[in-house]
Amino acid sequence: MKNAGGVFLFVLFTALLLKAQRPAQQTQNPAWIDCILITKTGDAVTAKLKNKKDFSALGCLLPGQEIIIRRTDGKEVITAISNINEMLIPGRTANNNHYLVLNCNHSCPGQFHIYRVITEGPCKLLYTQMPGNAGNMTINISHHGQTISTLNQKESDEYYLYYNKGLMQVQVDEALNLKPVSGKDCIAFFKSCAEVAKKLGEKNARPLSVTELVAEFNRCGKAREN
Repeated sequence: MKNAGGVFLFVLFTALLLKAQRPAQQTQNPAWIDCILITKTGDAVTAKLKNKKDFSALGCLLPGQEIIIRRTDGKEVITAISNINEMLIPGRTANNNHYLVLNCNHSCPGQFHIYRVITEGPCKLLYTQMPGNAGNMTINISHHGQTISTLNQKESDEYYLYYNKGLMQVQVDEALNLKPVSGKDCIAFFKSCAEVAKKLGEKNARPLSVTELVAEFNRCGKAREN
């Protein structure tokens, strides 16, 4: 009986101990991630940001659109998206740790969009995701009272070249190979590097990887500087 009582007290003590520890675990909020925000004035602000799997999927943002950040002292503050130039997230892997906040006149005039950096360097390859419609659109046809419904638009993956503050969309396939429709525009975009422009102008036996083109263009720029 004494042993049974001892076992009961041990189990009860363990249960109470686990219960007491549970609230402390709940206070650790995994929704916040460490980040460095580069502001329009060039200041680097160390803070925490509400976690998103991919910040480029937030769609078009008005200049006054606000985001919440948590400072190092734990205080939460609100800032407009238009005050931010870049977002760096040290805890993430490459291709998902650097974002640019740019004006997106190509699709949302007067608004901003967050672009994820795929390839780093003076010339960058950027990715963004444009959201589709939230629901079906119903359109009345003439005066007959009939209606038709369009299907939901899926999110679209979009890729851009960014160099010297110039932003140009490029059409690529799933392997990030450049589609012929973007060839002429890319020749003009990469004209300062004769090797890349020539490669784009040739009839190639194999598809051209846009990531390789950007990397080669950046190497070409370094060679010109030297």
